Amino acid sequence: MPTTITRTTAKQSFINALRSGKYEQCQYVLKNAQGQRCAMGVFHAENGDPDIDDMSVTDKFGRAVFLKIALLNDTGSTFNQIADILEAGLSDDLQTLCQK
Repeated sequence: MPTTITRTTAKQSFINALRSGKYEQCQYVLKNAQGQRCAMGVFHAENGDPDIDDMSVTDKFGRAVFLKIALLNDTGSTFNQIADILEAGLSDDLQTLCQK
């Protein structure tokens, strides 16, 4: 029987990847020419197509959540800071994000 990745598993994988040090951070694009990624680009690398360069990652997130994560990334929050926010406030279904 094939294993199905739940959204809860995808959420934790995303948080772990942001904290891993595996990815260098960039802003304003999912992945730049140097291979750096924004936070949502990290999600896609871990849970989708590692070479994606469009916004189809929003299919897995509520649009408002995607925009909040993108804004955090693009206004200078580090991957570790974003991971802390996601751990505290991202719903297991990836559809809401409550920032404290």
